[in-house]
Amino acid sequence: MPVRRAVSSPAPARTRGGKTSSFSANGQLESRNSQMLDGMDNSERYYGLVMIRPSLDGIAEVRVDTNTFSAESGRSGGAVVNLITSLGAIQFHGTLFEFIRNDKLDANEFFNSMAGQPKPKYRQNQYGGSIGGRL
Repeated sequence: MPVRRAVSSPAPARTRGGKTSSFSANGQLESRNSQMLDGMDNSERYYGLVMIRPSLDGIAEVRVDTNTFSAESGRSGGAVVNLITSLGAIQFHGTLFEFIRNDKLDANEFFNSMAGQPKPKYRQNQYGGSIGGRL
């Protein structure tokens, strides 16, 4: 009898317009979260999406408040997610990165191994970087 694999994954969060990568807080919908960037509103209200997505290297702090937040950010029924960006510097600086994922670094899946099947080929390379300094 062949072995069958059951895939179970949580359903993606949904808002009025489709899917979102946000989270639910305080028992509210994902669209009830308030997304802020440096203390200013960064949410698209109808769909509950984030408008500006800064580079990961440009984020200095992430603060998530889910209860008893102050009145300045307290219009949300869910969480308040505030991204604080890092300030510039006098000298120029930068970073480079590569995100690599391929089958040479992965183990074969359990059910493929049991059936004697080889690992499927998979290659994913993403490159990027950032540069910062005074204006």
